[in-house]
Amino acid sequence: MAIIAKRTLIFFAASLIIAFCYMYFFVIPNTDKQLIKNFNEANIAGRIGSVEIINHGLVTRLKMENNPVVFKFSPYANGYNRFEEFAKKGDSIVKPPLSDLLVLFKNDKAYEYTFDKK
Repeated sequence: MAIIAKRTLIFFAASLIIAFCYMYFFVIPNTDKQLIKNFNEANIAGRIGSVEIINHGLVTRLKMENNPVVFKFSPYANGYNRFEEFAKKGDSIVKPPLSDLLVLFKNDKAYEYTFDKK
């Protein structure tokens, strides 16, 4: 009886490890890629609801006030202003669909950012 319980425990632990690896290497990256693709294809104009830095600063999560959709993208620094640190709730942005240019409007000034489309 103890051998069956031990084998069951080993099988269960191995199954959890395999499931975790599958999620980590296949499901999560594909979800991020889809969100980045959605951002690239989106026509965005409006005020920022929130800006978060995720994946150790590699990706920015952007939520607009007038749109419940969450966008993920990787902006390049514009001079010394990193988008994810410079953009704040209430600032405005404009990004046409399939454009690699995002314009941030802050205090009546425009700041242009390009971003990674991968």
